[in-house]
Amino acid sequence: MADSLSQRPILLIGDVGVGKTMFIRHLMVTDDSGLFESVVSLYIDLGKQGTLSSSLRNFVVQDMIRQLRKDHAVDVNQRNFVRGVYYAQLKRFKKGIYADLLEHDPKSYRLKEIDYLNELISVKEDHLKSSLDHLLRARKKQIVVFLDNADQRNEETQEAVFLIAQELAAKWPVTVFMTLRPETFHQSQRTGVLSGYHPRAFSIEPPRIDLVVRRRLEFARQITSGNLSLVTLPDLIVETVSLDSMIAAFLHSIDDNEDLIKAIDNMSAGNIRTGLDWIRQFFGSGHINTDKILNILKVQGSYIVPLHEFLRTVIYGDNRHYDPNSSPVTNLFSVPSIDRREHFLVPICLTVIRRTTDNDGWLDTGTLIDRVQSFGFQLKQINTALQKSTERGLIETSGRRLFIRRLNPPKAVRIRTPGVYHLDYLPPLFVYVDAVVVDTPILETGWRSQITHTESIEPRLDRAELFLEYLDESWQKFTANDTGFDWLTVSSQCRTGIHKIRKRLQRRTHRSVS
Repeated sequence: MADSLSQRPILLIGDVGVGKTMFIRHLMVTDDSGLFESVVSLYIDLGKQGTLSSSLRNFVVQDMIRQLRKDHAVDVNQRNFVRGVYYAQLKRFKKGIYADLLEHDPKSYRLKEIDYLNELISVKEDHLKSSLDHLLRARKKQIVVFLDNADQRNEETQEAVFLIAQELAAKWPVTVFMTLRPETFHQSQRTGVLSGYHPRAFSIEPPRIDLVVRRRLEFARQITSGNLSLVTLPDLIVETVSLDSMIAAFLHSIDDNEDLIKAIDNMSAGNIRTGLDWIRQFFGSGHINTDKILNILKVQGSYIVPLHEFLRTVIYGDNRHYDPNSSPVTNLFSVPSIDRREHFLVPICLTVIRRTTDNDGWLDTGTLIDRVQSFGFQLKQINTALQKSTERGLIETSGRRLFIRRLNPPKAVRIRTPGVYHLDYLPPLFVYVDAVVVDTPILETGWRSQITHTESIEPRLDRAELFLEYLDESWQKFTANDTGFDWLTVSSQCRTGIHKIRKRLQRRTHRSVS
């Protein structure tokens, strides 16, 4: 591998959070092929380091020098190592203009030799390159450099990192791995620095999120159950019985309630880090009645986390009310104008994209716009809806280019898994309608006076039904239902869910009275 790929960097392509870092760590630490037994691995995390450095190139060089000293016991400025690196140069120096000093004034010769070595190591970049070449040839060590998390920086920085990786691979005695986002890779191949090179690229696909979730939670239970101690915090005493019960309940729930994993998998769109953050957030959320869950566990011995409880923590996060700027859940019914039909424009666009695509899921943008315009929407309205859908991750564009109004649109679009989940699963749920109603402009005065702020559950159920009635009336503004999106069915499903919630509340009230 090193011989065949040493002249060009190896690009690991994947969206943020799919597991590129774990792939690298597995390759470095746990790979059982023995490939890395005689390898000096230098791992540079550009997501956490180098941000404040004035020169990214200098930071990479300095960090490689630091890691060689700290992790591999190779001090590139140590006397004997330096003399080993420049052994051939010192032999030539001995035959140079100071050769006579070696015989007549050895002390002066040594000083001249030290000055010569100091001159060689003064240019840190060249000295590091020579040091790595010495490790390769004299110590038979293969050097592998990992430039990770560059994809968390802006595109300009990512391209600068690629140029560094290209030079290291082409002119230095190292094999280089670098991570990149797909959109940066495709864009740069067309119009950026990658267009002049032919790098070797591999796609990193996300693992199955249900397996990741299960293993993380099982590992957490090893700690909360006391089977695994917190080595880094040996003196910390933590009451973990309640947390252990909550984790056990969630583990049991992902087996018995497949809607949980479906929601995490589709909404995170393969970003494992995001999905795990949502689960972490669940255990500390103020939107969850932890006492209720623990009491049920104590009495019944088990508890299945319902989808609406989990979605509530995702929708609201750390906020008391729904905030469209911080929530990963998009309000499909928000409108930027006074056209009541626009409440349904984003769902209509998503439906058209999904129903009229080619085999790869792509739909020509012109075809999409023509189709949606036939429903009576203006081009400005459609552009705004598509821009919102792109920014919120509901759709993606060809070449991963942003859909920006006033510029030529991308050639094609396709729906992403969060878009499908928003379209098919969220609107019929009370927990979703209850959240987004506070963010949806009510464009008619009579309805606006009725749909007001409230906190307790019964008035919120009433408010949700009023909101559905308002949207039902807005839906009648369409002269014909040929959009493909069936709002009335969604509305009916949501009403059925609200009716079930009312019946549960009545049974609970009856039991309390009894």
